[in-house]
Amino acid sequence: MADVPVVKTHEAKLGVEIGDNGTPMLRACTEGVSFENSHMKAKFQLAADTGATMKDGTVEGKVLGCGVSLGRKTSVSVFGTEIGFSFW
Repeated sequence: MADVPVVKTHEAKLGVEIGDNGTPMLRACTEGVSFENSHMKAKFQLAADTGATMKDGTVEGKVLGCGVSLGRKTSVSVFGTEIGFSFW
């Protein structure tokens, strides 16, 4: 079966995500567009995510939407615009 890419549009959102280790990540972003298939994900939006968390084998740290995720899912984010890859 072919890998079908998914394109989504987003609205503004605000929330707190709690990682596996109990650390919080504040999430705040405006409308944007994302593209996703089984190994790659790209988001184009304006965000101010701040915090550090560990979830599903990935460690993530961001300040005002700028940061990195390392692990099973690896990505780089600049003010909410993000590109990343899943390795398994």
